[in-house]
Amino acid sequence: MKAFILQEITESRRLIRVFRDEVDVAKIALGQVNAMIVEMEAMNDPFEYANSLGCLRDSKRMLGWKIMGLNQRIKDTEGEIRTFEGHLNIMDAAINLE
Repeated sequence: MKAFILQEITESRRLIRVFRDEVDVAKIALGQVNAMIVEMEAMNDPFEYANSLGCLRDSKRMLGWKIMGLNQRIKDTEGEIRTFEGHLNIMDAAINLE
């Protein structure tokens, strides 16, 4: 049982690294989208680019949601790790009492 819990903790930590990498990628994309929005808003005829600007704003919103969702998954997974570590502590305490 202890080996299973240790394996789950290891897998959860790996998953957190993947989520953090995805957050980093999304933040970079968000920065690029924000820069494009600023450039388009500064153009002389913003109505000419209204559709593109709307699409960029949608992308910005979706990237924000993605980042929030990933951060929540990281938080949840960290909670799972704490639970698994608590189970290990309980198991170790029970073994030490024997």
